[in-house]
Amino acid sequence: MQRLKRKNRLHIMPFFLVFCLLYLISFCLISVSAIAQDEESFISSSEFKQGYDPDSASYSAVAEAVYWEHAASMALSSGDQGKALESYKESLKLINEAIQLDPRSSFLQSKLSELSITTEDYDTAISAANSAVELDPSNADAYYFSGYLKIRKSQDKVGALADFKKAAELDPDHLNANRYLGILAFESGNYKLASSAYARIVKLRPYDPELRYRLALSYSLSGEVSKAIDGYKATIMLNESHIKAHYDLANLYARLGRNREAIDETLIVLTLSRTQNDPNVMLFLAQLYIALGDYDKGIAIGDSVLRRNGTKKAISAEALYLLGISFKEKGEKKFADENLQKSIDIYKNLLEEDATKNVRLNYDIAKVYDAKGEQNFAKKHLEKFIYLKSDDSEVSNAYNYLGYIMVEQNKNLDIAVTYIEKAIAMEPGNGVFRDSLGWAYFKLGKIDEAVVELEKAVELTPNDSDVHEHLGEVYLAKGREYTQKAIAEWAKAIELKPSKTALKQKLDRLNAGQNSGSE
Repeated sequence: MQRLKRKNRLHIMPFFLVFCLLYLISFCLISVSAIAQDEESFISSSEFKQGYDPDSASYSAVAEAVYWEHAASMALSSGDQGKALESYKESLKLINEAIQLDPRSSFLQSKLSELSITTEDYDTAISAANSAVELDPSNADAYYFSGYLKIRKSQDKVGALADFKKAAELDPDHLNANRYLGILAFESGNYKLASSAYARIVKLRPYDPELRYRLALSYSLSGEVSKAIDGYKATIMLNESHIKAHYDLANLYARLGRNREAIDETLIVLTLSRTQNDPNVMLFLAQLYIALGDYDKGIAIGDSVLRRNGTKKAISAEALYLLGISFKEKGEKKFADENLQKSIDIYKNLLEEDATKNVRLNYDIAKVYDAKGEQNFAKKHLEKFIYLKSDDSEVSNAYNYLGYIMVEQNKNLDIAVTYIEKAIAMEPGNGVFRDSLGWAYFKLGKIDEAVVELEKAVELTPNDSDVHEHLGEVYLAKGREYTQKAIAEWAKAIELKPSKTALKQKLDRLNAGQNSGSE
């Protein structure tokens, strides 16, 4: 029962991760020109931010350049592209005249770079940006233009990321530098850096729901779950119809064992979605009901998905898996085995079609083998998944899953601990992983270490029935004054999941023993 619940809980994440992966792919494919259009204007400001010395020899040329830049902006706003380009060229000519009079000005060099980008003279823009940085290493605009050009001209994303990071350090309120920094950091998997960039942008534009969403997603993928939840809630406050925010919030609630709240958010997603019976969302909802012990609802949803025409094979396999574990929990072994085997057969066929393309299916078939009681096959596919997806964000779940299976088998516990510790290193704030480690310590007889980890797990996932059950078991092993704590933890576990009949019986026997001992 404990293992089954854990697998449901662990497998909730793949829907979320697939969703995030699809979003990440589309997010990263946005062209530089599209990003520039998304900004209020490519030109960072019509005014010269740093000002200019009225006593300088080039002041009059700079002032006239400002006039033509304003004229270009006005032409753009009226849709006159030709007039705008001519005005920019006039401003560019005047900036060059100013540079002749003041060749050591970093400010003028950065303006030359900016205007040259506008007129698509990228060679001049690159040279001017480099000169601006050499003349004044604290010029944030120069680093920003340098980074932009590295993307536009040479697709040097690593160099661009360093430039945008430097620009944001020099000027934390630099909107464009932080925007690009967030995008490139997210694309490279540096979610902490991305979240710091988006946090700065949100301070500048607090009422933009899409920026709030990007910040929340970055927090989520960097393991800062509480901040991510707050971010998704803020997104929804600004845009109640933001489907991705509702769906991601549901997944985070599920990770914390807050399944009822996850169900509420998922139902909102189904209401808002154009296709209100999206099979992926429906199966996610089925998992949530199963996690709460409402197996009949899980079966009903699984059946409805299978009855549809044109259901994809992978979707059918997942639905059959959910039917299998639901029947298993209801004690209907025949139906459970039939559905689980059908699920395995579909997954095997998909893997045979293209094992390289369908790497993800190794994880999926592993959970079905585990539910069917064939743990050795489950371990084999998890190991293959980890090997093929060594740098993937889903690997942490696979390490934890593999380690937990070994713990439940009570075999190679030291190796199991190593796997679970790898998962924790990737997600230190994951309460499920802490629970696995605590349970492994318990099996090793390391009771005190188990208490420490399981108490952390309860703190991180206070609404998870399995975690409370495990902690109660460990408290009971410590005995004496910890026995009452064990009773409290088991009572909480049953409150969270009333279908735990075996645990109810254990608790009744423990209470009876306590009462007889006190008489």
